[in-house]
Amino acid sequence: VASDCDDLACAVLRENATTNGAASLRVVKWDAASEDLPSSVADEEFTHLVGCDVVYYGGADDIDADRASDTRGLAGTLAALLAQQPSLEVVLLCTERFPSELTEGRDAALLHFERRCVAHGLRVTRQPFPAGTIRRVRDAQSLAVRGAWWLCGMWDSLWLYKVTLARGSHAARAVTRP
Repeated sequence: VASDCDDLACAVLRENATTNGAASLRVVKWDAASEDLPSSVADEEFTHLVGCDVVYYGGADDIDADRASDTRGLAGTLAALLAQQPSLEVVLLCTERFPSELTEGRDAALLHFERRCVAHGLRVTRQPFPAGTIRRVRDAQSLAVRGAWWLCGMWDSLWLYKVTLARGSHAARAVTRP
């Protein structure tokens, strides 16, 4: 199952699936940051959930609002999926887009996502994106793209988030960092 919140991106996903002979890939329109997983997908058995660019909200009001107990959105969906399938491996690639002095140099959207996960009984481990992978991707890009990514700080802002069910005490609910 592949998803995006944009109609054009969903069309491209379908086209890529057809082009690459992945006829069994199902494309579902879903705004992971603010909507529950569509019911047409919710009961499926998954082994891995891989996401990129899925924790950002449409406006500052959504980020600043204290909605940690809200069951909608990605954190609630992950909690429900992991409760059903504790062995599900969840890995998200996130970009620290807008670090701010107000949030101690962190992106407010990522902090909001981390808080919502903890409120849902999830454990979030954040680690830098592997340097070897960055090197391989960078080396495959044109000089212009490499320069643009370097100028916007892309290489230093990539993080892998692993999300699991928290175990035991409230202390296990903390977000861990290297």
